[in-house]
Amino acid sequence: MNLADFLKSLPFRKQPFAALIGADTSYSLSPFMHNSAAEYLSIAFEYFGIDVKNNEVLKLREILNHPLCKGFNITIPYKNAILPLADKIDSKVNELQASNTFYKVDEEWIAGNTDVYGFMSPLRAVDVDFSRVQAFVFGSGGASKAVIEGLNQLGVPRIHIVSRNPEGFQLSYENWKNSIEPDSKIMLVNSSPVGMTTLKEKSPISYADLVSIKPIICYDLIYNPIETSFLKYAKEAGVDYCIDGLEMLIQQGSKAFELWNGVGFPVDEIRIICIKKLSN
Repeated sequence: MNLADFLKSLPFRKQPFAALIGADTSYSLSPFMHNSAAEYLSIAFEYFGIDVKNNEVLKLREILNHPLCKGFNITIPYKNAILPLADKIDSKVNELQASNTFYKVDEEWIAGNTDVYGFMSPLRAVDVDFSRVQAFVFGSGGASKAVIEGLNQLGVPRIHIVSRNPEGFQLSYENWKNSIEPDSKIMLVNSSPVGMTTLKEKSPISYADLVSIKPIICYDLIYNPIETSFLKYAKEAGVDYCIDGLEMLIQQGSKAFELWNGVGFPVDEIRIICIKKLSN
């Protein structure tokens, strides 16, 4: 739904709602996930995807002013641009300069970030000494900020960003392998859009490189398709831990849902429902 159509519908809203804000939300599983959770819990709550243009961000205040609005999730490219609409900015968001969740506390809108929690959740279950890990993060957009913060919290000592247009200490796609240190446990994270929509047949790392590098963890933030070419290659190359983006989506969404509704999110049930949806 575009923003203009949603604003027209505001006077007719009868129950609490939240929305995903992005340039194109049509690909997102979030509306299905949150609405399925509300239905499972039998609570009055709706969730929408709203497509917003660059010059429309400030108009989102009209939605925030609605008494039934519980908040937003924010996706590309507005995780930074939306910050001026917040009454308060979480300290971690101040560091990252990226918010993926707006929620209300004592009538004030808080810009928060649940992406870091979501990213870290599946990594807590792996049997890896993160103090020996060298991580390479492919993509330098907003999602990479949450990845880097999560890796820092896990104690990863060496983190590199790989970018198609490297700046400063960032590495290029052509030379990143030159930075691999002997005896490191290599972790590769795809935070770029390579592997989704029109790029779904592509991988940021080739099969041949995965075989020669022998990473211990390959993590793709993409969840649709649930098995990207990157993860398919990683499994075929014998990588110990291959992690898709669905768990991150569910875990970050669960935190946002709890902030909006004050009730626990049915993580296990929603995981099953989402996997079935993506499989179809």
